[in-house]
Amino acid sequence: MVHYPCPLLPCLARTIYAMMGTMFIQQGSLMDNRVALPGTSVSLRIPAATMALFNTGAIILLVPLYDTFFEPALKRCGVQWTLLRRIGEPGRGGALGGRYGSWSCSGRCRGRRPT
Repeated sequence: MVHYPCPLLPCLARTIYAMMGTMFIQQGSLMDNRVALPGTSVSLRIPAATMALFNTGAIILLVPLYDTFFEPALKRCGVQWTLLRRIGEPGRGGALGGRYGSWSCSGRCRGRRPT
């Protein structure tokens, strides 16, 4: 196990967060970004630069849901988290989600050549 000095961890997190915006724009420019409106023949094109808003929008929506529903449910079950644990536990969920995404993509992409 590698132990990183504590002052370097925020730098790593900020670097990854800054890279996400660039990656969203690159990913959005490569994907089919047309969205069809249900029941009509109208389709809208979402600009690639707006892909970075999905991350910000998810955080803005999920933090109040976490504080309103998840945290009180844990308290009703008798779980009392320290502040440090409250900060770290969502990171574990993100790591598990990333691991699942990697696993599901490797199953789909196996045997294909990159173009």
